[in-house]
Amino acid sequence: VSAGYIIKSETGKENVYEISDILNVKETYKNLGSSVVPVIGGEPQQCTPDCNQAINIAYPIDYAIIQRNLEGDENKGDIKIRGNAVLNCALEANFNNNPSWTELGNANGDFNFNLANQNVGQGLLRLRQKGCLEDVSVSNVGIGDIFVIAGQSNALLQGDPNDKQYLSNSPFPNLYVGVNYKNNQWVKADDYLGSSTFSSAYPHMINYLMQDSNLPDMPIGLIQTAVGGKKILQWIKGSHDNSCGCDAYPYVCGSYVETCYDKMYTQVNTATDGVNKFKGMIWFQGETDVSGGTTKTDYITYFNTLYNDLGLGSVTGDFEFDGIVSAQLGSITCCKSGTCGYCERSKMDAIRAAQADLWQDSGSANALAKNYRGPVTIDISLSGLNNVHFCTSDERERLSERWYVALKHAFYDSSIDYKGPVVTSVQCGTESNTILININEVSSLQGVETSKGWRIFNGLTVINDDAISLTKISDSQIKLTYTGAINSGTLTFASFHDVNSGPRDDNAQIGGCGNNYCVQNPICILGTWQSVVKDSSQFSINGNNIQLNLPLQPFSLSFGPCA
Repeated sequence: VSAGYIIKSETGKENVYEISDILNVKETYKNLGSSVVPVIGGEPQQCTPDCNQAINIAYPIDYAIIQRNLEGDENKGDIKIRGNAVLNCALEANFNNNPSWTELGNANGDFNFNLANQNVGQGLLRLRQKGCLEDVSVSNVGIGDIFVIAGQSNALLQGDPNDKQYLSNSPFPNLYVGVNYKNNQWVKADDYLGSSTFSSAYPHMINYLMQDSNLPDMPIGLIQTAVGGKKILQWIKGSHDNSCGCDAYPYVCGSYVETCYDKMYTQVNTATDGVNKFKGMIWFQGETDVSGGTTKTDYITYFNTLYNDLGLGSVTGDFEFDGIVSAQLGSITCCKSGTCGYCERSKMDAIRAAQADLWQDSGSANALAKNYRGPVTIDISLSGLNNVHFCTSDERERLSERWYVALKHAFYDSSIDYKGPVVTSVQCGTESNTILININEVSSLQGVETSKGWRIFNGLTVINDDAISLTKISDSQIKLTYTGAINSGTLTFASFHDVNSGPRDDNAQIGGCGNNYCVQNPICILGTWQSVVKDSSQFSINGNNIQLNLPLQPFSLSFGPCA
């Protein structure tokens, strides 16, 4: 390389590099008063910009969010800038009204530059030819955190199209605009994330994250990749079990059967322009595995495969991110499409138990280091679409608030009380028909006299909710009173046990069955599950305290024999 290049400092002094070869660089200095480009034979040449030359920006697009640094200085991020121009002088860029412009390099056709080390924020990205005042710009470009949403239809959090959770309706002002990626563009996240016929409650979650004064000041972006009705096997990379649902929003494909993973990869890759970096994944899935009878062992195996393919295991995967926050399957109270597959308690228990075992803090041998505890939803009665979906405003907002708390704990503040009361021990009561459940804190608990979700295993004997006559809550203890004497066993709550190697109760009826429920004996029918809920966790949003309901966590503990 015989020519040198000039690098101009803010003071106007220029370093002239005369390059005889790659390893031998001689530095000289010259004071020049105007812009310059390549040095030929060691002498600088004048740059004459043509300010009528067009600059086309292909990426980023309006409202795009760029993931901030995951390591090092997390208040900074790099903006990839891709486009096309033929310029006489170098291209320079400015983000969010930075006092100075950054020179990127010469553009002679397609260009792909990196505007490095920019402050977290949201604003105008401007490009211009050096020496020109005219610029082209992209609006509302942000550097912040991106979350990828994956799983089934409950990951969509979709509801009544007339019940949209607009960001502008928030009681507290947003410094930034929350956004989501859909239909191949970034847009303001003011209502739905999926089909235009549904609304979403995720803007509610975005509001909390952006307004929390204890979290970094930054915009939040979502990439929605969930597909309704798909079991976990269909989320395995390269697994062509059957169609991922090419007729389901937002995907359309031809004869090639893509997996949900394939389509998720395509969408994230497009949204980030090949960078494939985001903060974390929101995972809510498992309803179809209940109806399909996926075992606990198989679910854990498939989830491990997904975990490794994504890049969270020991082998480099397809993405760079900090972890998954995964929810435990909620309360499915009736059947779907005239069958009773969803209503078999043992099948539901298998998926719930697998999901709880996989949590990073579960203490199980199956726990994964970067799979964080997400919302427990057994206490939220579901009303929408066959009583399988979070549909009403209350149902969806309660879930989105729990997502906010879970994300805050996983990625921003591990010290917060994010999971509600934890049971520390179970013991026999003074009466022969009572059991005492001790929790880890004195807290304000609310529940109903017949809260559900409890089971006692003693050999092949299973004692269910219908044998409980009273639930009494006081301070840090819950007292269950049964209709008959209780001697010993293992008490479980919210399916936290291995039903595949233990007793099953497919023939037991738990709860009532209304007109909309499938009545097909001897299948287990589930009524509305009303669990014990904690109502004392306070979070500060812009200096205002809010209270969130956090449910009792699932557990499996032995007791007895009782005297």
